[in-house]
This record gives sequence, structure tokens and C-alpha cells, in this order.
Amino acid sequence: MKVSDIKTNQIQATELYKTNTRASVEAPSGVEGIKPDEVVISSRAVEMSSAVSKALEVEDIDQEKVAAIKEQVSSGTYKISPEDLSKAIMKHLFYFGEPEMGEGE
Repeated sequence: MKVSDIKTNQIQATELYKTNTRASVEAPSGVEGIKPDEVVISSRAVEMSSAVSKALEVEDIDQEKVAAIKEQVSSGTYKISPEDLSKAIMKHLFYFGEPEMGEGE
């Protein structure tokens, strides 16, 4: 295959894409054509986004405590209480519910 053939194919593909995109945008209502791309965000993703936004708004984060925990984690001396961990897991499950199959795996 010649290099000029590749360039011609690229131009044809680009023109075809432009034509299809224009057809999907310019198609009158009630006429079936190519549909534009669509993004659907699940209600769980909206909840998670809201939770993250709220968490970022919190101004009373103890930076000294965060730094101390980071240091303990990096040095390998951070100890986790099994009781505290199980309480946090239960609190999370109570608030968010159990993940659907495939989400947490």
C-alpha cells in the first residue's frame, strides 16, 4: 500500500465522520438518523460526587493529625483497631448500602 493511499483513506474517513456527525445534529425531529453520543450518570455516582463535594467543603480537618497518620502509615507503625474498622465498615454500609454485583470487585 502506498503512503498516498493511506492519506486518501484518512481523508475519506474524516469526511464520512463529518457527514455522519452533521446528519445526526441536523436531522429534523421524527426522522431516524445517527444519534449523538450520550452520557448517563448513575444515581450512585451522583451521590458519591455529592459526598466528595461535601467532604472537600469541610474546613475543620486536623492537618497535624493527618500528617501524623501519614507518617505512621509510611513508617509501618500505624495500627488499626479491628473494632474501629468494623464499626467504620458498618457505618459505611448503613449510609451507602451494599455495592451491587461487580461494583466493588
